[in-house]
Amino acid sequence: MSDTTTGSTPPPGSLLATGRGKVTPALLCAVTFPDVLDGSIVNVALPTIRTDLECRRTRPDWPQP
Repeated sequence: MSDTTTGSTPPPGSLLATGRGKVTPALLCAVTFPDVLDGSIVNVALPTIRTDLECRRTRPDWPQP
């Protein structure tokens, strides 16, 4: 029994064997990166923003049941 999955090239019927299959993951990574970066920057900067705006809320704005 031979193992055909050890090679570095995908099998012929695979989506990765096509040009579109190679571009799609790269495009998804390129589109996701700015969103993740933006979320990280906001989470790191939130305490400083709260201090600069002198926001001293200790409870949320929405009404409690």
